[in-house]
Amino acid sequence: MSKYTNKANVEAYLGRSLTTSESTLLDGFIEYFSQFINSYTNRIWNDIDGNDPTSSSKIYDGNGMREIRLNDSVKEITKIEILDTSGAVYLTLLPDDFIAYPLNRLVTESVALRHYIFPNRRASVKVYGKFTDGEVPADVVSVCTALVGRYIGNASTNRGFKKESIEGYSYELLTSDEQDSEVRNLVSTLDMRKKILL
Repeated sequence: MSKYTNKANVEAYLGRSLTTSESTLLDGFIEYFSQFINSYTNRIWNDIDGNDPTSSSKIYDGNGMREIRLNDSVKEITKIEILDTSGAVYLTLLPDDFIAYPLNRLVTESVALRHYIFPNRRASVKVYGKFTDGEVPADVVSVCTALVGRYIGNASTNRGFKKESIEGYSYELLTSDEQDSEVRNLVSTLDMRKKILL
């Protein structure tokens, strides 16, 4: 799981050190907001420390040709599996069996097979590797830091929340439309980072 901010950034945003309980919960907040940014932009970047995302796999439609374009940028493709109509593996291709494009780049955008063609059917190509859009941009770090900082700041001061208690049951409601608007405006700065999936 990529993390797009860290404790030092959040403390700088808040202008104070985190309490013990805030520090304990910080990693969960960072993961939550980093995953939110991934979902919002349809992208995954390396984490703030430069570490690649963990290896995973994704399935693509075959096109009946030698080369297939990937919707995602992939680093270090370890293998490609060709799947039959029931989703079972009938051919495994290792790095010597394909060429990653563009050549001489760390991140792959398409793959060409040396000796085969991809099947012409849906969900027939499974690619294994580290799916990443590269180094996390500064604006993504800033937005993630602000989201985490605002969440911690609001929770610690109860600012913008209305607390109600009914027969021993209590809950808090976010009451400030202004805060919601500020968060929407903050998140909308990531619109230029969105990847359009066709």
